[in-house]
Amino acid sequence: MEAMFVERPTDDVVPCRASACLAAEARRHETTKEWILAQSCRGATPLAWRVFVVTIFFSAAGPLRAAEWIYNPGTGNSYLLTASQTFEQAEAEALSYGAHLVTINNEPENTWLFETFRDQVGPAGVAWIGFNDRTQEGLWVWLGGAAGGFWMRDDPSSTSFTLWRSGTNEPNDCCGGEDAAEMVFIEGPVGYWNDANTGGSKPGIIEHPGPPIPALGPGGQAALILLLPAAAVIILRSRDRSRRMAPPRG
Repeated sequence: MEAMFVERPTDDVVPCRASACLAAEARRHETTKEWILAQSCRGATPLAWRVFVVTIFFSAAGPLRAAEWIYNPGTGNSYLLTASQTFEQAEAEALSYGAHLVTINNEPENTWLFETFRDQVGPAGVAWIGFNDRTQEGLWVWLGGAAGGFWMRDDPSSTSFTLWRSGTNEPNDCCGGEDAAEMVFIEGPVGYWNDANTGGSKPGIIEHPGPPIPALGPGGQAALILLLPAAAVIILRSRDRSRRMAPPRG
């Protein structure tokens, strides 16, 4: 069988038989090392591939692991609990996925959210939902749009489902202004709502239409956009060098 030549980090030219390349290729999913060696048989230096793989892993794998979407067959939508942040920051993260903070349309959806996320919200014990009256005090609407309806106290034409916490006259716009709603996970079995200051730090529940989406967040997307041209240069240069180092065919 004709021998192939590849470049090693020492710039020594050594033969790599095609059978060895195929064997390494077949095992490429077992370890990163085997995958890199398989690529070296294709003409890229192990060092170049090691830099490329490790950089992509640390820039993209983090966002991939962090974004854990949960599908609700009852609504046909997917949900994600964010890290603790302000109301505006949570909505900004939702927009980066092409989504919004959750719109809750009925009690079964509210119950599903409560049971799904009550063990994940952490010490805060509450989580942002998309209901707010930031535009007009007392007029509560959903960030997801008019389809979710609206609510005003004592307005019989209100169309939105609500589950305000009883006993404290919620929403009560307490303590200098409370213009966003949160679901309460530490009181009662159903997930009552409370109004809160938008600057508070707590998780948010994002709702995305349809089944789970690829979970590569904006940080990973930006990293990949920046790294792909560099990766292309590394690959092309390493292949070019290997061709120049290969012996002429007789």
